[in-house]
Amino acid sequence: MSTVTEVDALADFKLTLDHFYSLVKSQVSNLQADQYIQLQAGAVQLDVDKEKYPWFSLSNLNHFFDVRLAPTPVSDSLVLLSGAKLSTEYILMLSDLLSLVEFKELDQLTIDKIEKLEAKVRNNGTRIGTLLTRRGEDWKIYASNSMIELGDLAKFHHWSQGHHTTRDIYALSQEQARDQSLVTALRIRKYNDPSDQAIVDAYAAATSPGERMRYPRHEDSLYGDEAKKFNAFYFGMLPDNDSNMFVNRQLITTKVSLGEIEATTIGALSETITKQSSANSTITTDWSSSANVSYGPFSMSASVSSHEKIKEDFKHTESITVGAKSIQAIKFEATWFRPGIYENKLIGKNRRLFEQYFGKDGSLAYYPTHLIVVRGLNLKFTSSQDWQYDYESDLSVGGSASIKIFGVGFGGGGNYSQSKRSQKIEKRGHDLLLDDGENIRIIGYVATRNTAFDVDAADFLNSMSDRFNI
Repeated sequence: MSTVTEVDALADFKLTLDHFYSLVKSQVSNLQADQYIQLQAGAVQLDVDKEKYPWFSLSNLNHFFDVRLAPTPVSDSLVLLSGAKLSTEYILMLSDLLSLVEFKELDQLTIDKIEKLEAKVRNNGTRIGTLLTRRGEDWKIYASNSMIELGDLAKFHHWSQGHHTTRDIYALSQEQARDQSLVTALRIRKYNDPSDQAIVDAYAAATSPGERMRYPRHEDSLYGDEAKKFNAFYFGMLPDNDSNMFVNRQLITTKVSLGEIEATTIGALSETITKQSSANSTITTDWSSSANVSYGPFSMSASVSSHEKIKEDFKHTESITVGAKSIQAIKFEATWFRPGIYENKLIGKNRRLFEQYFGKDGSLAYYPTHLIVVRGLNLKFTSSQDWQYDYESDLSVGGSASIKIFGVGFGGGGNYSQSKRSQKIEKRGHDLLLDDGENIRIIGYVATRNTAFDVDAADFLNSMSDRFNI
């Protein structure tokens, strides 16, 4: 069997990521100062369906809204999403801020109590997560062997009562609730300094149970008749915790409906790129000349024996037409997230402490305001001659080749197996067509840069000299 490696098939065409960047930017209007387009190296599928699983779809949206952005113009943050939440990092930053307020205002005994309780809460949270995972895996095995739907709540509750982890999960959850209430009682109080009170209020908002929502872990249909009861009130009345059936998320919403995401023609696109085309915008100019863009716009993997055939085919490419049924920027709404707190004077006076959040490579140096999605991406490669290589076979589900262009994978090596709706690859004389069907892909974010941490050298030295004069 021949080894599959990458072939640079479009080297002569001089296609750059700036070409795609320009197309995306042209569809995202009204960018404000310090707002940028961040592209994703891998265009992950956004699985939404308003008819079959509306609440699971809202959960998926919420999942991709709550992402911590790397301070780079092209990122693969979606791949690392499980450990890169905006909400987690934001609450950690507020906790550090609140600790400075408490250092000024609270006695040492109270501070020690808070630290011990928080350590206990973190440890118990990890233990609960481990137990839930173990019970969830056992339930999947039992449900599969017993031909029971994963979302059958009645059968799950009966089964779970006899599972060895359930009693520990319940006891730890009750303990968590008590400890968190104690921490809140110790931390949330009135302070004389308005800037200190702003920190307390922001922390209270971000950690409030009212700012979290439970969503189904599985598609709605898997919950049987129980799914008929699903509505905002149903999920709002569930306990404020994760479980095998429901996931507990920091609430982030949007005014755009699932139907608009699935069927809108906003941002419909058809642009042709030739060797002579120049990009209207460049990533390095928009993000500064020091921006590091290591991702290419096109890559193809195939057997070594096919490389020369593919190179010869693409050598005759005269134009590439990029089309899409829709490209839209979906705006986030989250009342718990208050970026205005970044300008709090305690951050400026303690620059070294908050460098990890707001420095050049800080975890909160950029934050998302819009999710950019493309529906029905399609590409037409026009050649000066007929296409010779068998792309239809080798880019099929069981084929050995794959193409990744502008982050979207086609073929066996791409995201094909994750797609709900099939892709199409077709040769029509001088045209090679790649169509992503009705798939909806996340291609990037609108990222807002935090400027509150920008100071000149003199300001920095001053802030360092009095950093303990809080």
